[in-house]
Amino acid sequence: MTIPEDASLFRRPYVLYVSGRFFGTLANTSQAVIIAWEVYEIACQSMSVAEASFVVGMIGLAQFLPLFCLTLVAGETADRYNRRLILTLCYLTQLLTSGGLALHSEFGEGLWPIFAISALFGSARAFFQPTASALGPMLVPSELLPRAIATNLLAARNRIGMKMFVAVAVFGLMTLVFACSRSFPLSMACLAVLGGADMVSVFTRQSLVQIATPDRMRGRVSAVSPLFIGASNELGEFESGVAARFLGPVGAVAFGGVGSLLVTGTWVWLFPSLREADRLG
Repeated sequence: MTIPEDASLFRRPYVLYVSGRFFGTLANTSQAVIIAWEVYEIACQSMSVAEASFVVGMIGLAQFLPLFCLTLVAGETADRYNRRLILTLCYLTQLLTSGGLALHSEFGEGLWPIFAISALFGSARAFFQPTASALGPMLVPSELLPRAIATNLLAARNRIGMKMFVAVAVFGLMTLVFACSRSFPLSMACLAVLGGADMVSVFTRQSLVQIATPDRMRGRVSAVSPLFIGASNELGEFESGVAARFLGPVGAVAFGGVGSLLVTGTWVWLFPSLREADRLG
């Protein structure tokens, strides 16, 4: 009896790795929403909506600055030291930040403790992202690397470069429709579609980066890549907060949608080789 080569993806180490990343990402995303909501509620007690939105944006900046400053150090660390140990320490730090936020929500006052905890959380993420990205490819055979990274059917389809650009364009269009929507069902549908489009573009970009990177440099490259991909959430939160301060919440969302469409069109024109990329692997 022959075992399909795809079965290599279901080996225990890789399954545990993927499961850990999934639940870790779910927890981090939930925590980010809760932090933003709590900061907004506290700020609205003494500020206008526009000013409170600006303060929420500052939370993103508090998380982005450690990511930016520690990027190269984190990549070098991921290449030189035990990646499993680094991941364990990152998860423990994130657990401590969650506990700190819970205690502050129950007993604390003011916003500065939340900013301090967010900065610590950003520091942990600076080391987590390159280490986790560099560890994953070590758990599967090299010939299955594209599937292991993408974990979807995009790894074998043609004209993958154009599909990536289409996904980003759909993300921008749905963001624009969401900004203009006055219907709750339509708004939820827009969020679902733009979330799916974002996943397609993220998987494709991360796969292209990982496949083209030698293992000895994967930690450093994986550190720089999240600065432009993963950390875009924190930097985008800061940008959105600033935009909301001057354009209002609806104007800030519309601004982001239009910006995504403009950048997509510009990149399609500037980088024809990326547009015409045929395969991930």
